[in-house]
Amino acid sequence: MMLDNALRPWIIPSLQNMKSLHSILLTGTVLITLAFAANPLQAQRDLNEVAAHLLDTTKTTAERAALVEAHAGQAAVILEAMVKGLKPGTPEEYKRISAIWQVTVAAGKRNEAHEIRHVLAVALPQPDAPLLDWQAVVIGGGIINGLGLAGHWPGDRIEEILQSENQLKVRWNRALDLAAAMADNEKTPTGTRYDALRMIALEGWEKRGAQLVKYLARGVNAELQQGAVSGLADIKSPHVAPALLSAIPYLSDHNRNFALDALLRDDTRTSALLDAVAAKRLDPALIGDSRIAKVKSHDNARIRARAEKLFYPVASEEGGAVYSVGLASVDVTPGYPVRLSG
Repeated sequence: MMLDNALRPWIIPSLQNMKSLHSILLTGTVLITLAFAANPLQAQRDLNEVAAHLLDTTKTTAERAALVEAHAGQAAVILEAMVKGLKPGTPEEYKRISAIWQVTVAAGKRNEAHEIRHVLAVALPQPDAPLLDWQAVVIGGGIINGLGLAGHWPGDRIEEILQSENQLKVRWNRALDLAAAMADNEKTPTGTRYDALRMIALEGWEKRGAQLVKYLARGVNAELQQGAVSGLADIKSPHVAPALLSAIPYLSDHNRNFALDALLRDDTRTSALLDAVAAKRLDPALIGDSRIAKVKSHDNARIRARAEKLFYPVASEEGGAVYSVGLASVDVTPGYPVRLSG
């Protein structure tokens, strides 16, 4: 196999004392083999090179994703290398943030306790330090977001991971408090304020519900609305469903889909969604046929029976199925988008 000479200096020394090999597609045409050395110092040098490649802005998202996947379990070490020497509040911080997010959201989705614990040890502010933007991205946009994308309740999972880590728990709780101010700071980029909103949600409805609902309001920046929707989705509270349902009529399609998915996350919320449909407070055409099918096949027999009564198929002139629900009919003819029927 031929390798670019420019790549040889960091690959060949690694091959001299190898423990295992991982093949990574770094470009469209060059396949590079990176060895993890039995020597810890060599292994660290290898991961430093991985971090450098992830930060290389000429690499595509797909190339970085392949590299991240090939080094599953090493997110904390790679993250530490990525932020080494980084000066907060500089343009360089935001040049690196995309790759930092990609590494840490993957770690969240993997849901490996030891890896998440080590990432938090790197990213959580020290007791006398502020919450930096890159740290909020790692914690809120990476770990919390990744856990949610994988179907977990982030608050419960992180509590479990940190249950015997007293010092990390102190730093964790302090970081959430600092995130509340960051979320409201208009000088902070909206993407990072989104991450802060994801963080504060883990303090629960009683402490942060009002702050999250404020960003759910009509006319708020869509990215901040998404942070509010996604943050509320992570809170176990009977107050969440009414808040999300009230916002659905004016949310963007993207954020409305997040809200509707959040309403199917537990039985209480799903029942609230059905209540809204039955009371004609929620246009069923907004729900979508895939969610209707999900509710109609729900594990909870009571919810399943209610859905069968609310969403019952009748014949359509086009030969497909139309769910009659009283307020309007949702045309789900195969091959056609969900739409209101006259």
